[in-house]
Amino acid sequence: MEKPLFPRESGQFVSEHSRDVFIEEGGVQEVTEMLYRLRHSEALTASGWKKANPLALLPTSDQGSV
Repeated sequence: MEKPLFPRESGQFVSEHSRDVFIEEGGVQEVTEMLYRLRHSEALTASGWKKANPLALLPTSDQGSV
């Protein structure tokens, strides 16, 4: 069995082999810039995720393993 692909290689595989999925380079650039601007903010922390997604399970919850 082959090892799982890293995210970049996985995305490349999907974009090269899929007929129904495509990646817009402009969208990738836009998201990259947004994440770079947020890199030191609370938005990219676990508590920031919880604030933005109030229905998300708590990190200490074992419900995700069910």
